[in-house]
Amino acid sequence: MRDTKNARGDYSERTVPLAAKAEVILRRRATASGPRVFSIPYQERRRAWDLMRRHLGVSGDAEFVPHTCRHTFGSRLAQRGVDLYQI
Repeated sequence: MRDTKNARGDYSERTVPLAAKAEVILRRRATASGPRVFSIPYQERRRAWDLMRRHLGVSGDAEFVPHTCRHTFGSRLAQRGVDLYQI
């Protein structure tokens, strides 16, 4: 990833190590076009996401994205005392 959020203007490459088990799963899902991370097609995931947003009453909130749920989940784990490295 080269386009970072930091204010330094530093575009050095960053990497995140991949657990061996995750690598095995990705290699198993590999196709001719590369690893298939999600087993559900994009359009099906999108329909499910949009349906859930409607049920929650947030379909008009463009900032309510899957990443929001990730942050909320992480915050709630931290509030319950889970170690930051585990989160």
